[in-house]
Parts: sequence; structure tokens; C-alpha cells
Amino acid sequence: MANAGGSRPSGALRFVLPTLVLCAATLSLLVVIMVAGSPGGLAGALLPVAGLVCAAAIIAAFAMRAKIEHGLLAPIQRVEQAIRSVPDAGPVALAGVQQPGQLQTLVREASALLEKGWQAPEADERGSRETHAKTRLETVLRDLHDGVLICTLDHQVLLYNRRAIQLLKIPEGVGLDRPLFEVLAPRTFRHALTRLKGRLRHGRHAEHEDGLSVLMMAGTVDGRTIIKGRMSLMLDDAGTDPVGYVVTFDEVTNSLSQALWRERSLFDLHDDLKRRFEALTGHNDADVMAAEIRDMAEELDRLDTLLLDVLGSAWPMSAVFSHTLFECVQERNSEERGLTFDVEGDPVWLHCDSAAISDLLDRLGNRLSVHCGLDYFRLIATIAQDGEGYIDLMFAAPPIEQDLLAEWLDEPLEPDLGAVTGQDILHRHRTDVSVAAINDRVSRLRMPLRLAAERYERTERSYMPAQARAEFYDFDLLNRPHAAELDQTPLTALTCVVFDLETTGLEPSKGDEIISVGAARIVNGRLLRGEIFNEFVNPGRSIPAASTKIHGITDAMVADAPSPVETLPRFHRYVGRAALIAHNAAFDMKFLSMKEQALGKRFEQPVLDTLLLAAHALGRDGSLSLDGLSERFGITLSDEDRHTALGDALATGEVFLKLLPILETKGVRTLGDALAASNRQVGLRRMQEQF
Repeated sequence: MANAGGSRPSGALRFVLPTLVLCAATLSLLVVIMVAGSPGGLAGALLPVAGLVCAAAIIAAFAMRAKIEHGLLAPIQRVEQAIRSVPDAGPVALAGVQQPGQLQTLVREASALLEKGWQAPEADERGSRETHAKTRLETVLRDLHDGVLICTLDHQVLLYNRRAIQLLKIPEGVGLDRPLFEVLAPRTFRHALTRLKGRLRHGRHAEHEDGLSVLMMAGTVDGRTIIKGRMSLMLDDAGTDPVGYVVTFDEVTNSLSQALWRERSLFDLHDDLKRRFEALTGHNDADVMAAEIRDMAEELDRLDTLLLDVLGSAWPMSAVFSHTLFECVQERNSEERGLTFDVEGDPVWLHCDSAAISDLLDRLGNRLSVHCGLDYFRLIATIAQDGEGYIDLMFAAPPIEQDLLAEWLDEPLEPDLGAVTGQDILHRHRTDVSVAAINDRVSRLRMPLRLAAERYERTERSYMPAQARAEFYDFDLLNRPHAAELDQTPLTALTCVVFDLETTGLEPSKGDEIISVGAARIVNGRLLRGEIFNEFVNPGRSIPAASTKIHGITDAMVADAPSPVETLPRFHRYVGRAALIAHNAAFDMKFLSMKEQALGKRFEQPVLDTLLLAAHALGRDGSLSLDGLSERFGITLSDEDRHTALGDALATGEVFLKLLPILETKGVRTLGDALAASNRQVGLRRMQEQF
């Protein structure tokens, strides 16, 4: 490197030059003796001695140079190479450098100083602004009264706030890059997404007052909680294609139950009054009575209007395009009978709870399929001469009895929204279903529905590009590879579950069992300490005292814990599609694989071993144990956490993240690269065992 004083010789040259000077001086002395001396004189007698001294000096000089080269110059060159890689890999590049004595101390000090002052090249002013924006967004989301979920189009969670966890009341909770439908029933989400995609595809969003959002209600998978909120479609930067959706919601379980009870009571009252009035109409009484009855009938009409207003606020009533509604019925396939629904006629704008109506039409189609042996139906929306809207479900069979239809309508529909029946849905819409024969071969079920006051027709503006949306977060997960390309997934973008097991002993084939499972998720290079799995397991046998001394788990601690058959399926759901990571993974995977038959589930996810990855990244110098790697990377664990399943899982996750930049410098960047590198380490170990 050039400096103000001119160029300086390299370290190797500075040690070689003195050696060469010493050799030259010795050779010069030998030449002088040979020239000046005579065969019988003193110089001639000293000539053999001088030759030996000269040879010894030359040998000593080269031995000294070799010792310096191996003991000082080579280690210095390794440190120099590692320092050169710091701008790309960061201070962790020094972690794999093994040096003798004081030089290793120098490396540790340099690493510590660089850790304090190093800044990644990409952490420029833009990165600082993004970090600040993300911090502010996280603060806003934390303080929102509503729950917030952001998901991909295949319903994987990208973001959630604390309020969402509180409202859903599911023990496992939602998690980043985990399926939303582990927590929430899929029916209404798929329905809402189908509606929004249809609205975008046909260009109606430009005119629609709700744009690319829709009201929705959904229930948790356990049926205990019901939420009400709004789904909004997220578009790409060009504003043309959907990439995900946002759901904001509140919990309405109790209020919905009360509303359903009030709804049924009001309609019962309404129907009872109407019957009484009809009886009075046939009574031979004075004109005054007739006028009073007319007044009371007007009151009933006002009650109808009031009921519709109340229900419109309690249920997600909105304008829906009939073809979009029918698309939802086509995709519903709730009983997996493969029914075909052909859509006919001109589309009509209807005012209804589209999710409930599509559920009801799907249920009626399935009941007709079983009763009449059908798999083909036609759906038609029409506007009659009286201005009313109708939905007709046409089928090729004689008409069914009205009493049988009433039985079908009294059945509960979906458990995730409580015990709502088809009759409840009809009451909510102030309508009913009638049966009629069209001809000798075709019958229909007809359902009158209100027409929507709004019309959202395509206009010239619908073809204009959507207005640019302000960037408010960087959702890298939206661009992750498809599962088929998993081997090409960068390790920094890989969704992983890092885990550890504590066991009664080391030999599962001889009866040792799992007694604790600890795990945490890594998403986009972040160890999520808030999304953990940590459970004791009852092994069904005693824990040896020698094992208890290591992990501290006693028989009393696991006495009331669930069995492996109960715990491991929950762990399997927690892992989902993520890759698995463990330290000395073969040990943990052996315990899991021996339980697969009893569970009826296989752990087929890709598995990475931090022991093998560390051997590839760091070589065999130094300890590759979890304790040794933790010490090398400065990862600290409290005594309480060490040798616990969760504590060791978290330490393994930290080690994995520390290894990533070192692995990258060695060409290991993707999951496929990591698996190949691990397999090479396994092969080397097997070869070593043979010799």
C-alpha cells in the first residue's frame, strides 16, 4: 500500500533480506580465505572449518525463515484476508480465524473494535430512513385498538400486531410466515379474496365506493371467537396485480350472539303481529277498525325498515355483483362433491351478505345433490317486471317438498360463525326460498333479494392506472420463492424452525424418550423470540438421575405434561413448511422419526445441522460444540437456560445467523448449497472413521 514515505517492502521480504545478507557475507569470507591461503598455511587449514560454518549458517538462516513463515507470516496473512472480507461479511469474518497465543488475542480485540464501529455497506441514509419508518409503523400497530393481519395471496402471515393476538384468543397464536388458516377458518377469507380479485379484474374498483376493500366476518378454527372487519387488497408497485391483503378487525363474539337472539325475537314478534292483523282484516267491523289496521300495517313496514337498518350495521351487508357472488359459490365446494354451477343471464347488482348467501346456495346445492343424485346446477340472477331481484337455482329433477326444504333451512351452516341456520340468513335478508317446477324436467329454488341502490359500472376511468400508493413497509416475504424452488432459496431469506430436544438418555432405540421440546422461528434472517414452542413431555418412564444432572428436568416436572402423541402433532403444525435446524441434528431427528408411525405424521422438511455447517465454515480447528461455538461468537446464555430445550434452540439459532456471512464467503448461499456442504462434511467424517 502506498503512503507519504514511498513504498514499503512486504512482511515476507523484510524477513528474507537479512537472511540473504547473512548468506552473502559468509560466502564472501569463504572466498577470501580460499584466495589468500596456501595449501600448507593457516588459511588452508581453516578452509574446511570455514566451509562447515558457512553451510551451517545458510541452513540456520533458511530454517529460521521457515519458522518465521509458518509461525508468524502465514497467520498474519490469514488475519489480513479475514480483515479484507469485513466490508462484505462484517466483523463476524474474524470469528473463524484460529491463531496461536498472543495473535489470537489480537484478533479478538480487533473483532471487538470492529463490532463497535462496523457498519454494513447497505446501511446508508435510505436504510436509516426505512428503519425509522418501520419503528414508527410498529409503534402505531402496537397501539391500535383493532387487530391487524397482513397476508400473502396464499394466506401466509406477513405481519400481525399485539392486538390481533389478544382478540383471536388462540393459544398457539398467529406467526410470521405461518398459514393464517391454522388460526382462522378459511371460508370467508377465500370468499372475500375472490370478490376483491373479481372487482379488480373487471375494473369495478375504480368506481366502487369501497375500492379494493370489503366487509367480512370470520371465526377461529375452534369456533370460540368471531371477528368482524374489513379486507383490503394490496397491489404491486405498478398498481395492477394483487400481491397480498390486509385485514383489520375487532372481536364480536358476544355482540353477535346477542344480535342473533334479538334478531330472532324481533322477527318472531313481527310475524306474530302480521298474523293477527291478517285475522283482523277478515273481521266484519266498522271502518274505524279498518283504518286502525292500515295504520298498524304501516307501523309494521317501518319496523321492517328498522330491522334492515339494524341488521345492516350488525352484518356485512353491501352491494355485490351477482356474477362475483356465483363465482364464490363455484369455488365453495364445502362438501367436496365436485358440483358444477353454470352461471347464466345478465349480471345484477344485489344488496346482501354475500358470504352468507353463497353459503346458503352451496348448502342447498349439496342437499339437492344427495337427495336427487345431481352434480350439475344453473345459477341465474334476474330483475323481474316488478323491479325485484331474484336468484334462481335450477336443477334437473322434480320439485322437492316444502317441508323437506324447511328441514334443510333449519340446519346450522358453518360452526365458525355460531349456530347460524339457513332460516336465520333468510330472516336477515327479509326473504324466503320457494320451490317451483319450470317444466317436466326442470325445477328451481327461487330467492328474492334486494337490488343494490349503488351501481358500479365500468367507465373510461376504470381503465386508468390506479393512483400510486405510499410505501409504508418493506414486505420481503411477498417475493419469496415458490416451494418448488426451495433449494434456490437464499439462507438469509429461508424460513426456519430451530429446535432442540431434551431426552431421558441418548439411545432412542433402547427406550429413551423425549421429555422437552423447545423451538423458535427464524424469518428473513431474524430470530423471533416472541414466536416460540416450549413444552414438557411426559415420557411414560422415569428420568435417570444422570440425565437430570445435565438438563435439570425431574419426574415431578413432567408428571402432568402431555404425552408425545399429544405434543409432537402440535410441534409438527408449528413447524409447517419451514426448514428445520438443530445442532447435531441427527440425534434429534432420530427421536422424531421413531415417533412418526404413532403420530401418523412425517417430519419431511429439509434439515440443516449447525455442527456440519460450522465444520464447513470454520474448519476443524477449535471446538464445534454448541458451547464452543457460542463462546467463539460471543453468544451468552444464562445458567438457567443452558441445557434446556428452548435455551439451546435459541443458542443454535444465534449460531446459525452468525455462520451465514462466513458461509457466504465460501460460496454457500442457498439451502441447496448448505445441504450439499453438510453432505460433504458427513462424507469426510465417514472417511476419517475408516482410517
